Amino acid sequence: MVCRYSDVTSKLEEWNQKGTFRGKLDLNRIGVFGHSRGGGAAGDALLKSDKIKLGANIDGVQWGDIVDNRFQKPFMFISADWPDEHEDFNSHAYVNKSNDVFYKAWIHGSAHSNFMDIPFMIPLKELSQAGEIDPYLGMQLTTKLVISFFDKHLKKKNLDINSLASEYDSLELSIDRPDPELTEN
Repeated sequence: MVCRYSDVTSKLEEWNQKGTFRGKLDLNRIGVFGHSRGGGAAGDALLKSDKIKLGANIDGVQWGDIVDNRFQKPFMFISADWPDEHEDFNSHAYVNKSNDVFYKAWIHGSAHSNFMDIPFMIPLKELSQAGEIDPYLGMQLTTKLVISFFDKHLKKKNLDINSLASEYDSLELSIDRPDPELTEN
């Protein structure tokens, strides 16, 4: 069975009508995020569903229609600290970025598995393939980035996401805003 983004948002509408979630879901503020293939799916869902208001890709290769399009809504891409010889497919996928705001965050010292629970289960970097960053710090930073992004753009909180870069030496953050009137605060 193929899962379509409209199927998922329709299911949310159904749940909001009856059962445990009845009347508890704010369907005007739906965001999506994922890691790895789920991150690519998050970006694709943002392009294809009008009901989804923002998306975040956590170290996934972006696939789908993005190469010929640009996001019309806020988007965040969080990347591991890949070596220079690693092919950066996302530099091609995100060439057009967004007509809204586009955040790109690099977490220095991280590797792909730092965005999973593997470094916690297997504390040997040789086996877990984690980066040099402390696993707890890497997870804390990723969590703060995603929550701040959602709080700012879904809950409309007055947050300066860029300030996280000054709090964490491990974070490098760039913010692209095609509209010069769009400001961080």
